[in-house]
Amino acid sequence: MLDLYLFFLFALFGYDIPTDYSALLDDEKVSIVEEVLTPPSTVGTGSLVVSIPPIKVDPYAWPPRIEAEAGIVVDPESGKILWERKKDTQHPIASLTKLMTATVVLDAAPDFSSQVTAVDADERPAEGSWLQIRESETVTLQDLLAATLIGSRNNAVRMLVRGTGITEEDCLKRMNEKASSLGMAGTHFTDVTGLDPANVSTASDLAKLVAHAFTYERLRTAALSTSYDIVTFEKKRVLHIETTNKLLPDTHFVFRGAKTGYLDEAGYTFAAHVERQREQVIMILLGAPSADARFTEAAALADWAFRNYRWFSFFTTPPT
Repeated sequence: MLDLYLFFLFALFGYDIPTDYSALLDDEKVSIVEEVLTPPSTVGTGSLVVSIPPIKVDPYAWPPRIEAEAGIVVDPESGKILWERKKDTQHPIASLTKLMTATVVLDAAPDFSSQVTAVDADERPAEGSWLQIRESETVTLQDLLAATLIGSRNNAVRMLVRGTGITEEDCLKRMNEKASSLGMAGTHFTDVTGLDPANVSTASDLAKLVAHAFTYERLRTAALSTSYDIVTFEKKRVLHIETTNKLLPDTHFVFRGAKTGYLDEAGYTFAAHVERQREQVIMILLGAPSADARFTEAAALADWAFRNYRWFSFFTTPPT
C-alpha cells in the first residue's frame, strides 16, 4: 500500500513518474483506463487516468450502528472494502434473487415489446408481492421486467421468464452458471423469484452481482423508476406499481440501481449502487430487522462512507 501512496504523491506534486513504474501498480488496487476522452488541453491521446482506492480521512471515524446480520460497503472500481460484517457468510437473500433472474433474461436478448398472456397460475394469489393480473390478460415483456424490479412481483418474474422462451429450470441453470462466471462462489439459486429460502448468497458475492447487473441500461432504468403503470391489452386495465425502494428519490446521493427483498428466513435485504459527486459505493445489507431499518441503515452507511473516505484520480503519460 505504501508503494501506491508514493506513486500517488509523485503525480500529485508534479514529480516525474519513474519510467519503470509498473512495479508500483497493483492491479487489484489501481484501475488504469487507456484512451480517456478528456479535453486535449488536459490529457493527450494515449494518456492514462489512475484511480487511487478511496482513502479514509479519519482512521478513528466509527461506522454507524448497524443491526443487519451481514453486509458490505465496497468501492466498485478498486474493490476496496469500506465496511463489512460477515461478508462471506451465506444468507437467504429473498427477492435479491430477481436481480440475477433479470440479468439472465437480458442476456437472452428477447424482444421486450413482445406480448405475454397470463394463464390461470399467474392469477392465483401466492406468498409475497403479486401482480393483480387476470387470466387471458396480455402485457409486454417490458411491463413484466418493470413489475419484477420496481414492485418485486413474484408472478411477474415467472411470466417474464416464460415470455423469454426459456423454462424456469433452464433459467436457474443459467443463473447458477452466471454466478459462477462472476466469481460468486458462495451463491446458489433454487428458484427464480426468491421465495425459496434456499436461494443463498453472501454480501461480497452480491456486491459482484450488483456491479455487473447495473451495467445493463434497461435493468438500471427499471430499477430506478419510482412507479410504473401497466395497461393490459384486451381490457385496458391499469395495474399500478410502486417501488419497494423507499429511498427513491433521495437527495443525499444518486442511485445507479437498487433491489429490495424480504422473507421470514432472510429478514429484510437491500442491494444498491449509489454515487455522490462521481464517487461510488455498492452497499449490501442482509437480515435487517425491519423494512425501515434496512433503508435507514443503508443511507447511514452511504453517508458515512462518502464523509469519511476520499477518492483520488490523476492523469499521467505511460512510458514509450
